[in-house]
Amino acid sequence: MKFIGDRLLRKEDPRLVQGRGRYVGDIALPGMLHAAIIRSPHAHARLGVIDAERAFKTPGVVGLVTFADLGEAARPLPIVPPHAALRGKNFHLLAGGRARFVGEAVAVVVADSRYAAEDARALIDVAWEPLPSVQEPTAPGPARVHDDLPDNLAGRVILSRGDVTAALNAAPRRASMTLSIGRAGGQPMETRGLVADYNAMAGLLTVWASSQVPHQVRQFICDLLGLEPHRVRVVAPDVGGGFGAKLIVYPEDLLIPFLALRFGRPVRWLEDRLEHMLTATQERTQVHTVEIGFDDEGRLLALRDHFVHDTGAYTPRGLVVPLLSASMLAGPYRIPSVEVTFDSVYTNRVPVTPYRGAGQPQAVFVIERVMDLIARETGRDRAAVRFTNLVQPADMPYDVDLPNYRGSGNVVYDSGDYPAVLRRALEMADYERLAKECLRARREGRLLGLGVACYVELTGVGPFEGATIRADAAGRITVFTGVPSQGQGLETTLAQVAAGELGVTPEEVTVIGGDTLGIGQGVGTFASRAAVVGGTAVALAARELRAK
Repeated sequence: MKFIGDRLLRKEDPRLVQGRGRYVGDIALPGMLHAAIIRSPHAHARLGVIDAERAFKTPGVVGLVTFADLGEAARPLPIVPPHAALRGKNFHLLAGGRARFVGEAVAVVVADSRYAAEDARALIDVAWEPLPSVQEPTAPGPARVHDDLPDNLAGRVILSRGDVTAALNAAPRRASMTLSIGRAGGQPMETRGLVADYNAMAGLLTVWASSQVPHQVRQFICDLLGLEPHRVRVVAPDVGGGFGAKLIVYPEDLLIPFLALRFGRPVRWLEDRLEHMLTATQERTQVHTVEIGFDDEGRLLALRDHFVHDTGAYTPRGLVVPLLSASMLAGPYRIPSVEVTFDSVYTNRVPVTPYRGAGQPQAVFVIERVMDLIARETGRDRAAVRFTNLVQPADMPYDVDLPNYRGSGNVVYDSGDYPAVLRRALEMADYERLAKECLRARREGRLLGLGVACYVELTGVGPFEGATIRADAAGRITVFTGVPSQGQGLETTLAQVAAGELGVTPEEVTVIGGDTLGIGQGVGTFASRAAVVGGTAVALAARELRAK
């Protein structure tokens, strides 16, 4: 039996539409404390005395924790992945000495209820000394985000193929442009949140986290809090959206477990929408200066791009975002000579990490504006210019000859007929008719536009994913996977995969995602990888089980 591709009612939907989903906010434990975080109102400021005398008079307040109370946990979080060019800086659980962006956590108050915790937070006085801040990555100045980096440079990388200078000089036509891309951020319906509970009798710390990467959360907890992996269980229950905003390990992901260990009671923290807008990592901000060489037929011969990337105050994900922008800048086009240089610059803004495409939307924006520029300069149709430059089916697999973002080889397009895809899209949109409508509207004084864009995206990233399948004595089949769902329907998808391999129906398969107790090793849900890598892991595990 095969179920992949069948139209099935989603397994998870009855639970969710009937209000039986279990999110972090639904988890309530006996004796649970609630945390409210004191955050910086300044983009850059030196911390003085934190006076909590008035706060402690609030009924129900249990304690206050600052950087000075962290002990061995007063270390920066690891940076994943590393890079030779990176001058990396990452969060601490709480800022010590200085806050480097509006919303950075500097202290946390714990109380018997959320109401008491928030009331107490309003009574805590922090002595701030505002400092000059860096807001624009392209405007050098004397302000330093980190004292040991006077140029505020997080990293500079050059990727190239061919002799760009010679190709530009030899090109029949040349043009240039500057492109600016503004900030954006993921806004899941469910904001971030955690519950942590330490069972002293069992010696087990259990953490429920609204996260895309529960296994990495466990790894960071073990590293910073000095716990063995078998003493920590992290569960991603129902997660109400992620989009990259829940991809990294945040300070709160370790701070709340730290509090549970410190106070010996369960602790819950739920981010409100204002906190999310202030502190959840963001993306996109880049300024590109592009120079191109091309011929009268609209063929792109050379491209040189220098861009400045705003990385915010820290680099939790290293140089991943600008590296993806640079390595994917050529898009689906053949460009004989390419040179891309970027400066990743620290600013006193919210840190930047991957969100919805992870640097690749910026690359698409740049190369597609380049194609439109060539069309304007040559007077050719925009679609025709793209057909002229697209990688051809005979070129596949096509080596872009630029290193991929992990530095583990070049970007290679494995397959595809790009011209056929564009041709079909134009036919479906009735492009010729729409183009004529736009011309007629312009003659009538109306502004009516028609956009054309192509893209190729790196997805299904590794390096691995975990899956375990168990059949109990009653014949019940349970799939444990390292890819938690945030609304993609993975319970249904992975049940289809397992059922097809095992010769049962999807209804007979239970899927549990994001529980480190059920599966020891996993990576997470991001980069359109869950079905590709997670599904393949499930298929392989199912074959092993069937073979037994």
